Amino acid sequence: MKAIKSIMLASTMLLATQAFFSSCRENAPEIDYEMKVTVVNDFAKVVDAINSGALKNEQAILQLVAAIDKMNVNQQTKLQAIMDVIVSLNNTLDAKLATIEAALKAQTITMENKLALIEQVIKSQGTTLDTKLGAIEAAMKEQMIALSDKLTLIEQVIKDQTNSFNTKMDILAQAIQSLPDYTEKLEAIKTAFENINPNSQLETLNALLDKYGQNFTDRLATISGAFITIGYGNGKLDQIATAIESLSGYGDKLDAINKQMTALLQALESGNMSEKDAMAEVAKKLKELELNAGVGIPKETMEYVDLGLPSGIKWAKCDLGGTSPEKYGDIYAWGETWTKINYDYYYFTDIVEGQYTKYDSRDKRFFLEKEDDVAYLRLGEGWRYPTWNEMQELIDNCTVTESTLNGVLGVMFISKKNNNYIFFRYYHYYSPLKRSYSWLWTSAVVESDPRKAKSLYFERSNETGKIVVKRDDANRDSRLPIRPVYVKRAAKE
Repeated sequence: MKAIKSIMLASTMLLATQAFFSSCRENAPEIDYEMKVTVVNDFAKVVDAINSGALKNEQAILQLVAAIDKMNVNQQTKLQAIMDVIVSLNNTLDAKLATIEAALKAQTITMENKLALIEQVIKSQGTTLDTKLGAIEAAMKEQMIALSDKLTLIEQVIKDQTNSFNTKMDILAQAIQSLPDYTEKLEAIKTAFENINPNSQLETLNALLDKYGQNFTDRLATISGAFITIGYGNGKLDQIATAIESLSGYGDKLDAINKQMTALLQALESGNMSEKDAMAEVAKKLKELELNAGVGIPKETMEYVDLGLPSGIKWAKCDLGGTSPEKYGDIYAWGETWTKINYDYYYFTDIVEGQYTKYDSRDKRFFLEKEDDVAYLRLGEGWRYPTWNEMQELIDNCTVTESTLNGVLGVMFISKKNNNYIFFRYYHYYSPLKRSYSWLWTSAVVESDPRKAKSLYFERSNETGKIVVKRDDANRDSRLPIRPVYVKRAAKE
């Protein structure tokens, strides 16, 4: 009874408080919702219109966004008004979901408060599971929310003790399915598994696989994301093998890879292979599965800059994974095509210490191939890692100077040919020497020592105050950023 009175009081306040809504007053003329509604500034009336079915879908959301943005109140009051609509028993699910989506699109609510609102909806005991699922789906699909913030929301869902295990799995499955691409799904699953009690990880894996049904991409992301985190001890092998077998039935080539993974796990269980070796081999098979399934190719765009270079090569405006030149991009071990949380293995590691399965003195492959080039996989045809010769061409044809971009310190390569430029931020700062520096991968290994790959290194010298730009060979398992290049292919005759 107390809860009902509270809801009634909240509804009354929404309708009566003039500070909230510009046209809420006694004896206000009724709006004929049978007619086309063009302008509705009153938040409560828009919610009523959605409840009655007069406003639907995009039109409803647009009207709610306008009403929220015109509320002449502080952020906290605005959020409370929105939350009151979401928890009210008198409002339809359509009205609640439209309100959530409108809140995420409203310009007058800060990103921090938008995320706080979603978290509150998920944690609130006054919201139904459908509302929670709708909230997490809207958050995952909202392009203005960064992946890191989405992962934080998922982490909070997993850690929240107020939701049952089944509810957490529903929300987690909805979150992963709503993320736009395979890479983001994989990161979300890794984040979730890192925050789950080890005793519950296999239960979680099985629950997620059940909820994904026949969606191959989501199933593969779930297994890839969980694989390294879960480990092998205490009878887990059989359950992991069962999860891998769930990927069968998608074609002979994919099924063959699944059988190979199962055989590797059986070799581990029988003692014929060490955990480390089996882990590395199964990780390779998972990647092979991704490549053969065409997962994640390609879904991103990148602007390039024409520096007028003799080769005609165009340089990407940002580091791979970065949204602007001064922002951090993603970092990768050389030749690996995914960012990872666990760094205990390197994809190309062989059981022979100091040698690799690919790109070494045995196979005489010293340049990165297309299937291992994450720039190509993420951006598509024409994009790739730069070669060292292309790095050298960049140095020879540009003036290099230290500069800031949007308050971030880095170096500017300004073309001597056409004055166009590209900006590289510093990724590292060594405080005792006040030294700023960074590396960037190229596509070549060092032939005399295939454990290393060539990279561009730049730093500000404390002794001279000048920028030092040079080649520096880095261990292949180091995690460095990538600045892709674009090479336009000649048209086929």
